[in-house]
Amino acid sequence: MIVALGKPGTSTKLPHKLSSIRIPYKQDPMIAIEHMILAATALGYGTCWMGAFNENEVGKILKIPENLAVIALLPVGIPDESPPSRPRKPFKEIFFKEFYGIPLEL
Repeated sequence: MIVALGKPGTSTKLPHKLSSIRIPYKQDPMIAIEHMILAATALGYGTCWMGAFNENEVGKILKIPENLAVIALLPVGIPDESPPSRPRKPFKEIFFKEFYGIPLEL
């Protein structure tokens, strides 16, 4: 089990104003988790990003300092089954050319 932690209150100084809200202590560990998922999958391991957990309980069990936040859990292991892929949205509903709503044709 990989436990991604963040430190609330830390921020990245950016040279410009952003119109979107950036929460580095949460977003940066999530990006790292996604890279771990891709690497584990490439090596044949199974993973499942977990965002639903009791943060206080995880913190107590693992003795995580109170100034850190549990952002995500990532179990990694060898799958004992290979379920079929879930249905996915069509490509044209996800990718757009130049403007939202104009399907990207490849």
